[in-house]
Amino acid sequence: MLTFNVPQIPFGTKRSEIIAFLGRNSKILNDNQEPVHIIMERVTSKTQDAYVEFMTLHDAARAVERHQINVQKGRVSRLGDRPVDIYLSSQAALMHDLFPLAAGVFWDGSKPIIQKPVEGQPWKTFKGFVTEEEMTMLVKHVEIPQRVSIFSDADGPLAIELR
Repeated sequence: MLTFNVPQIPFGTKRSEIIAFLGRNSKILNDNQEPVHIIMERVTSKTQDAYVEFMTLHDAARAVERHQINVQKGRVSRLGDRPVDIYLSSQAALMHDLFPLAAGVFWDGSKPIIQKPVEGQPWKTFKGFVTEEEMTMLVKHVEIPQRVSIFSDADGPLAIELR
């Protein structure tokens, strides 16, 4: 499984728009595997990057190559009204952006490797993947999903990750 990254996507970009941007011949993971990840800024909920998981490295490279060919022909790729660029990424980069507050962890693909505590530097010690506040908010969203409009989106649930 390999990812590619679309940096600085427009606010309000939906999963369906990203899939349409790639085209129906793109070989991304099946829908039930949640192949599209929209990274959002933790405080303001501003959309930042989108990661898309493909079945193989070759499939991801072909999507990037198609984008580069279009740019060379003068056709700028756009999501909404914003020009966007795409590039190959990795599972480790995706995991790092999904869990930005997880200090003291190294990603080997999607597998976390917890580092030994650094004496005298508690901020570099692993304490978890999400903060207590984030876990409280996640529980509230599960208990009362109508509070969050993204859960009732017509396109189905989105893979939104906070940043």
